[in-house]
Amino acid sequence: MRLTSRKSPERHEAIVSLFFCTGFGAVANETMKSLQLKIMEKLLNYSQLSAATGLRVRTLRYLKDAGVIPHIKAGHKLVLFQVSRVEKALLKREVKEIAR
Repeated sequence: MRLTSRKSPERHEAIVSLFFCTGFGAVANETMKSLQLKIMEKLLNYSQLSAATGLRVRTLRYLKDAGVIPHIKAGHKLVLFQVSRVEKALLKREVKEIAR
């Protein structure tokens, strides 16, 4: 079977079936499930993220522009965030207390 296009659905199906036939099916299935959970996580805009984190919208815009928090550019002006990734990025910047 010759597949001409690199992005054709037939090519994708052939690769997936080959992958599952070689014994990696269980690993691939678990990986696919974890990827689907990450993708299906609700995406929030600035005001929704502000309500979820307690930070002002202006602060979120500053942190996004500074490259501190990860974001998804979904259009010309639409910026979306995944709460779990934002919280993880903010925890990295947390200042630890110095013991006396």
